[in-house]
Amino acid sequence: MELQQTKSKLIIEMAKADPEYKQDIKDEVDKIKTQIADNETLVNQSDELNEDLLGFVKFGLEYTNTLMDNC
Repeated sequence: MELQQTKSKLIIEMAKADPEYKQDIKDEVDKIKTQIADNETLVNQSDELNEDLLGFVKFGLEYTNTLMDNC
């Protein structure tokens, strides 16, 4: 959320800025947009890994229960 707020502040400043600074501010906004996209990608990858791990743990527990039932 912090990056979104920073991006918003920079956009507001860009609207107020002297023309000579607008490109610098735009460049910073673009960097922050890239950071936001990268963070969203990491979160999505993390969610997928968590789902895979959960599936593996469930399989392991079910397999263990089956082995115990057969003994």
